[in-house]
Amino acid sequence: TCPASRSAATGPDSSADPALPDSAFTLRVLDSSRKLTTNANYMGNCTAGYASDIASGDLVIAALDDASGRTQYNVSFHPKGDGTWHVKEINSRFNEGNVPGEVQRACEQLAESLGAEDTQE
Repeated sequence: TCPASRSAATGPDSSADPALPDSAFTLRVLDSSRKLTTNANYMGNCTAGYASDIASGDLVIAALDDASGRTQYNVSFHPKGDGTWHVKEINSRFNEGNVPGEVQRACEQLAESLGAEDTQE
């Protein structure tokens, strides 16, 4: 489960649906138990089990939706401790993998940019 929308304090901005650069996907932050459960049921994965990590700020999980609005991938972002973030995992439906390199690179670019302005002061 990129860039364009971010909040230095809490990670990706859940109020927007930014498009990934050079990609046909849109990022949708899963920031509630209901969204996580709906996602887990559709994707066939365990994203619903991370609600407490998300609430504590230890994790951000996002869905990458295609042009028709169907979720194709989930991506998890974790804080590094220095105010920046990294991609911990990107996976497809039923955790089958096969994530294109362009999607991985776009998500990594987003993670690198999150909080970056705070560390440059």
